[in-house]
Amino acid sequence: LKSKSEESLTQTVQDLTTHKKELDGHIAILQKSIEEPSRENELLQIELTTLREEKHKEIMALREEKHGEVMALQEEKYREVTALQEVKETLEGQLNEVSEML
Repeated sequence: LKSKSEESLTQTVQDLTTHKKELDGHIAILQKSIEEPSRENELLQIELTTLREEKHKEIMALREEKHGEVMALQEEKYREVTALQEVKETLEGQLNEVSEML
């Protein structure tokens, strides 16, 4: 038979072991609560980077598109100016011919 002091010590060891397990559980919960925001923050950073890259691509595509439109407009205006210049020269030539006739 165990003596009363041995039983008391055994009970104390069991109580401390149970308490240690509870504390380990609380520590695990706290560590997880610390790690979760870090992981969430990491995921948000990845998402932010992805969004920035997508926006950059969209902006570059828009710039390229607008540059193409500007170039097309410049070419169109150049053709218009050239055509008007030719009309002006033709009219000046006709005006000179008429002036010489008079």
